[in-house]
Amino acid sequence: MGRTLVIDLNAPIWNRFRQVDHRTIQSIILKNVKYNLGRKSTLKSLEMPKEPPRTKWDVSKLKVGDWFSENQYYKYVKLLPGKNRDRDCIEYNAHMEAIEVPEEQLLDCWSGHMYDSEEKITRTEMVDKLVNAKECVFTVTFRKLKKDEDIAQRLRGIKDKKELQDKNLAKELIEGKLHTITGHLLKSENALGRSMVIDLNESYGQSFRLVDHRTVQELTLQNVHYVLKK
Repeated sequence: MGRTLVIDLNAPIWNRFRQVDHRTIQSIILKNVKYNLGRKSTLKSLEMPKEPPRTKWDVSKLKVGDWFSENQYYKYVKLLPGKNRDRDCIEYNAHMEAIEVPEEQLLDCWSGHMYDSEEKITRTEMVDKLVNAKECVFTVTFRKLKKDEDIAQRLRGIKDKKELQDKNLAKELIEGKLHTITGHLLKSENALGRSMVIDLNESYGQSFRLVDHRTVQELTLQNVHYVLKK
């Protein structure tokens, strides 16, 4: 008669832990059955009508290096031979284990790279989608603003006067260099703050990256590619 720690899926990702006191439970819905305190439920398990499988993306666009997410993150390596059409993947964990994933399971995951449509939205709208991505895999492009010491080091490394006069160099120093990350959200600050992102292409445990909301340029999330309105 103690307590259970539960992840509240409707709460913000940075504040989702909830304690459920076993002594105060009134009802629970689990595996198509509702259980009420003190009496049996009259709701019976129903056999759902069979429907053709629906996929979240076009399998013809699959390419080596693509990441996917459910409760875990997989990097596609190759199609294995045989009738089962299993996909050889790498599971993102401390050991980066090789794992065989059935095609049906992979098709039910979101892709961090592929998309079927493109939308032009404001930066405020793009940041809102980023901070609400939860555990879903995505690809985000943003500008990494340089610190004063970084700018000084960059200038000291220039030997060619023509490079010093290059407009692209000035843009890089003022606006920051473009960076692209494929990963998932860990936590976010307010709209004009930053998001902590796990970069799936970096080593496990050394993949924490900060994305400045003020410099976000593009976002690929749940089969849509978002770009900034001009």
